[in-house]
Amino acid sequence: MNTPLEQHLAWFSGLTPSTLARIEAVYAPDARFADPVHKISGRDAIQALYARMFDTLETPCFTITRVIAEDDNAFVAWRFDYRYRGRAHGFDGASVLEMDDKGLIARQQDYWDSADALAPLPLVGPLLRLIKRRMA
Repeated sequence: MNTPLEQHLAWFSGLTPSTLARIEAVYAPDARFADPVHKISGRDAIQALYARMFDTLETPCFTITRVIAEDDNAFVAWRFDYRYRGRAHGFDGASVLEMDDKGLIARQQDYWDSADALAPLPLVGPLLRLIKRRMA
């Protein structure tokens, strides 16, 4: 039998618009999620965030690269690959997960370099590249 964490990681790795409906088995109803650009509360809001990801990006995919777990907490390193406007992009990140007493994710804090993630955007990307060149 897989642990709740292993089940959650399998869900993330295989996340698609159709598997998104199984979010109730992963997140607590009052779960909190934060990353460099979002800070949201509630499973429904988290589900909406993932749904927007599928609406905006082509073939988004999380690949779990490392897991360190202790008690009800886990550190998960991952790679996020996707296509945007037909071009392949990706970046590395990490999540800190806290589980509740039912084994559901109660809190998720994601860490990733927003410059890497935002670089493909039409207006933001050129500006970020200009800043990087000037700082070099």
